[in-house]
Amino acid sequence: MKRILIALLMLLLCMTLIVSCGDKKDDSSTPNAANPDTAETPSETKGDEDPLGKIVSLPYGGCTITNVGSEKKIGLSADGKAVLADGTGNSLLTLYPVSGWQNVSSHYICFGDEAETRMAMENPLPKKEPVISKRKNNRPEQFIFHEQADGSYIIRTSFSTETVLTYTDGKITNQHYDAANKNQYWKIDRVDYPETDYAEWVSEKGNIFLRLPVDILQSAKTTDERMQAFADDIQKTYDAYIELTNFTPYPAIIVKGYAKQGVMAGVVDGCNTIFINVEWYVDDIVKLQKRWEDGKRDF
Repeated sequence: MKRILIALLMLLLCMTLIVSCGDKKDDSSTPNAANPDTAETPSETKGDEDPLGKIVSLPYGGCTITNVGSEKKIGLSADGKAVLADGTGNSLLTLYPVSGWQNVSSHYICFGDEAETRMAMENPLPKKEPVISKRKNNRPEQFIFHEQADGSYIIRTSFSTETVLTYTDGKITNQHYDAANKNQYWKIDRVDYPETDYAEWVSEKGNIFLRLPVDILQSAKTTDERMQAFADDIQKTYDAYIELTNFTPYPAIIVKGYAKQGVMAGVVDGCNTIFINVEWYVDDIVKLQKRWEDGKRDF
């Protein structure tokens, strides 16, 4: 239990640095940094004044992103390419809201159920395809969603105010914004990832995702209700941090304890996940369970 709390506090106390990594301009990885005249300034406009539509912050979670204008239901695949969204699971994504450039609501588009593998637009010029890579925590990985009156979205990078994601010639590319081009409009459907490897408890307020082995209830001889209470207790630390610092960290924090990590516990810069080694997690839950049975829920 102490190790879990230490990891959580490490994550929260480092949050200012972690989030700032997502905001900073990394010229070394910016293709057009050598020529400032070609770089576009991100928009500071919010709300209905923005010509692309209202900038919105979408909640953390799984989704599919499909194209409105194409005759077929085209989505983004796990390698960032265009794919027929046929319900087989190869187009499942995770939207991850972050504190974006100039405080505009930005999002990572992640492949899988964590913030590790992200889509990026390394160059804001039109006709460039997105790339998929491990997190770099720089602006090309941040996308801004503009909501339309019909519920669809224009998706652009924080790099550019004029180029948006478009489905064209069988590929996902950046193109200059054209309000009449329906292939520049996208639909987002929220989905749940199948819990094949872990059981999950989400705190009542929705900021903490506690993920443990699927057999944790049996192996630790605990109950679903007590694991839910555990997630809610972690939420209390999250809330206390915000109250003390007046700073809101990641909108979602994942406590991941269902795989061998090679470490006791820890956090990674630019990632919202607390990694717990599964080999000793059950032991901690058993000790926590014993304290609850003795009436010592003293989180």
